[in-house]
Amino acid sequence: MKSETRLPSLELRIEGSSRMLPTDRSMRMLRLRRVLEITGLGKTTIYGLQAKGAFPMRVQLTTHSVGWVEEEVLAWLAQRAQGRA
Repeated sequence: MKSETRLPSLELRIEGSSRMLPTDRSMRMLRLRRVLEITGLGKTTIYGLQAKGAFPMRVQLTTHSVGWVEEEVLAWLAQRAQGRA
């Protein structure tokens, strides 16, 4: 029988935001190609919405790569769907 090791519950503050994310579960990062597929938006639109604060901000993963927190992107989509008239 495998014993599961759990990390202590921590919180991560997103730069420029007052939101705290729990890190006691697996956090998936999405690369740009996947964000474009999920949202149906174009690269320019994603970056434009980020600049306005209207889309989840990317996270710098390494010097040359960024990603988006999957949960934030999905929450953004859900919020847009709820706003339908």
